Amino acid sequence: MGVSIYYEARRSTGLSEAETELIKSAIDAAGLPEQEEEVYEHFLAYELHVPEFQPRNADIIFSGATGIKTAEEEKHWAKLLSTIRGILPDASWQVHVEGEHYEWDEKAGCFFFPVKEPPPTLEVKIPSSTALEPEAFIALAATALGLPKEASSEEIAAVMVERFGDPCRLLFCPKDEFDITLKNQFDSHWMLWSITGKLSFPGVERQWVYSPPGANKQLDANA
Repeated sequence: MGVSIYYEARRSTGLSEAETELIKSAIDAAGLPEQEEEVYEHFLAYELHVPEFQPRNADIIFSGATGIKTAEEEKHWAKLLSTIRGILPDASWQVHVEGEHYEWDEKAGCFFFPVKEPPPTLEVKIPSSTALEPEAFIALAATALGLPKEASSEEIAAVMVERFGDPCRLLFCPKDEFDITLKNQFDSHWMLWSITGKLSFPGVERQWVYSPPGANKQLDANA
């Protein structure tokens, strides 16, 4: 599943010819992000690039979505959108990446992504010998909280919210050295448990991170 940056500008009056030409020039000038091996998507503006496009609301004058794979791509398109917003300063804007919204810095004249502190996190180490069953993960989480291994996921969630507040997060990560075969086994089971709801902690954000040694702390800090 891909990740995209979405953008939408609303105004009671439509785009003028002069505004349209300025936006086209800005898009052309921005080009594509600097690339090596990656293949990037071109910037997509529905009103300019999709023939006979009809917005869902009459006051939407500029909108689109562009797929991104790297932070460099995201920064590149956010910079272009900052330029376009300067062309349409009287429009109401929304820019977001999969629901995480950018904000506008009036003084700097650019969109920026507010840095959010990660919620309180309980890190649970998973030994490679752990059985690939959701019950085994639940038991390890219970032990980390000082609860009986037989505690249910609902009981674990209630204790976490009581101790750490809402929101809070339960982070599962490997205890042992990185192993690609083991990673793939865990990943496939984790996806199945997520889809079927077999590993669920009501009210607690749950995350699985399997990465080389030393990377978990960095990933967690930037989550």
